[in-house]
Amino acid sequence: ACTTHSDASDFKEAVADWLCTQLKPPTEEPCLLPCPYDCVVSGWSNWSPCSQSCSTRNKMAMRYRNRTIIAPHGPGGHPCPDPDEMLQMDGCNSHGCHGYSWLTLPWQPCNASCDSGEGVQLREVWCVQDNQDMVNESKCELLTKPVTARSCVQDCPVQCEVSPWSEWSPCPPLNCQPN
Repeated sequence: ACTTHSDASDFKEAVADWLCTQLKPPTEEPCLLPCPYDCVVSGWSNWSPCSQSCSTRNKMAMRYRNRTIIAPHGPGGHPCPDPDEMLQMDGCNSHGCHGYSWLTLPWQPCNASCDSGEGVQLREVWCVQDNQDMVNESKCELLTKPVTARSCVQDCPVQCEVSPWSEWSPCPPLNCQPN
């Protein structure tokens, strides 16, 4: 507010702004205050593949996912989570290991003929428990199934052809010496 000052009374009195000769000071002033900002964390990653195809009493199959710090917190902001809160673990393939595996039988003979050259060789592949009892293939679905067919080439015997006899060669001269 604009004031007038009396030297005699040392008293200040408010008057209309238009009576002042000086510019009126601003009523607001911009300022820059540091704002608190929170830690910024990414979303969760995809789950990792399961660490093993089955679980035992001593070793549980696990999968993992994590998130990362994108920006640390500033003064007054929410701090970042503890490192153990940035990693999640989850059990997977919790079924017991019952010794399921693929059993391969020997390859069958190649079905190629000597005329065709190339053929296919087949074999049977079974899912078994403890290497003996055949079980449903779904029990082995986490294991890579061996191939059941492969290309092959037939080994064909080569006919041996013999030419007619040639003429006799001459005999070497005899050098006989008496004893």
